[in-house]
Amino acid sequence: MVVDLTEGYLKKGRVVIVDNYFTSVQLAKYLVARETHLVGTLRKNRKHNPSDVVNQRLRAGQITAQRSAHGVLVGKWKDKRDVLFISTLHSTKMVDSGRLSKDGLPIKKPSAVVYYNKGKVGIDLADQLASYSTPLRKTIRWYHKVAFELLLNTSLINAMLLYSKFTGKKVSILSFKEKIITSLCGDLLEAEVEGNGRNQKHRFCQTEQRDDRNRLIRRRCIPCYNTFRKTMSRTEAHRAAKKVTTYCNKCPNKPDMCINCFQKKH
Repeated sequence: MVVDLTEGYLKKGRVVIVDNYFTSVQLAKYLVARETHLVGTLRKNRKHNPSDVVNQRLRAGQITAQRSAHGVLVGKWKDKRDVLFISTLHSTKMVDSGRLSKDGLPIKKPSAVVYYNKGKVGIDLADQLASYSTPLRKTIRWYHKVAFELLLNTSLINAMLLYSKFTGKKVSILSFKEKIITSLCGDLLEAEVEGNGRNQKHRFCQTEQRDDRNRLIRRRCIPCYNTFRKTMSRTEAHRAAKKVTTYCNKCPNKPDMCINCFQKKH
């Protein structure tokens, strides 16, 4: 995957920063041969890892490393836990991380680790933003999660960042998602019907009521329940009816209803 994504960027002296899911000594050799550096963390069970480095026992702050003839450095540094890293750009030099210890002394880290941490900051922030009100659900179909992640997380985060950059307005990811939904479904959110000799506007609204975990309260769709109740018992109808956070603002008692029932009725 990394090879495919870097196609067109090789032989230009660039640096590829990747996490331990993708890194390997073989990938580092491939990129070095194409004048491209690799920096990242490394899993200890990868093939061609130097066993002397992987199996070395270290005390806090200690570092050990080994560089191959191809210029690939595999290092191990002991922080609170073992950190295995790989780099074709750095040495075992320890540098100031910009943080202080409890004693007020500067904390030293390997230059490769500091460089990696700076390079992956944007990815960590994107993952953090995407985790808020995420649409992802557990499923055995992995491609469903990939599609949801790309369409409803990654693309929305990128759009929100561009929106904030060019408008200067800060908006939460939840509010931005609601604005996107409103803009895409605007024609469905309003419907005009005639009644009592005049036009009354029926609007498909979303409730603002939230539970103690700050989640929108979901209730059963009334039209769905009434339809199922004709052929089912009360318990079965309760189970079959959709749970929604939307309602019609002009119908009597403002009944909760799904978009399908709203369209059929209005």
